[in-house]
Amino acid sequence: MWRYGLLLIGVVACSTAIIMIKASETNPLLLSASRLLIAAALLSPLFFSSLRRHAYTRGHLLRSLIPALLLAVHFITWTMGARMTAAANATLIVTVLPAFMPLVMWLLVKELLTRWEMLGTVLCLIGVVFLSYEDLHASPETFWGDVICFVSMVFYAFYLGLGRKNNDFADLWLYVVPIYAMAGLLCYAVTAAAGAPLLPAD
Repeated sequence: MWRYGLLLIGVVACSTAIIMIKASETNPLLLSASRLLIAAALLSPLFFSSLRRHAYTRGHLLRSLIPALLLAVHFITWTMGARMTAAANATLIVTVLPAFMPLVMWLLVKELLTRWEMLGTVLCLIGVVFLSYEDLHASPETFWGDVICFVSMVFYAFYLGLGRKNNDFADLWLYVVPIYAMAGLLCYAVTAAAGAPLLPAD
């Protein structure tokens, strides 16, 4: 039962993220770094618990570098793009992810969707378009925000695809937590290099 509770929390968090991002005045680079580092810190007990039961080598760490880079770019571009367009636009763009994933999965692991998976994907996309159509606002003012959100979605798709490719890790937390930590540090390094504030404003 607790798994369903965690799933519900995850759904609520994902659903409200766009609202929180648009309401926040924190620099997008710093906000991206903060979100990732906080997530890594909260999940770190699960990582260390798993580390006591399973081997974790330098090879595992190196295989997490590219996913971490993709995730960092996704967080930065998503935060920037979401603030430049309407919430409905950004949500619709990111939910087009299932339509893009079959291509990514074929490119990375030569995996194709089954007929039933394809049907489910099409039905989900139809539902998303139906629910978002009334609130969708395509205009010159939101064009670049829409483009950046689409680019962000592509980076996220490849991040997820690499997760499928790297599914031989002994435990999920040995894969996810280091990626979050490295992605957060990458975002923080970009924040410093860009001369942006390194701490949230009071």
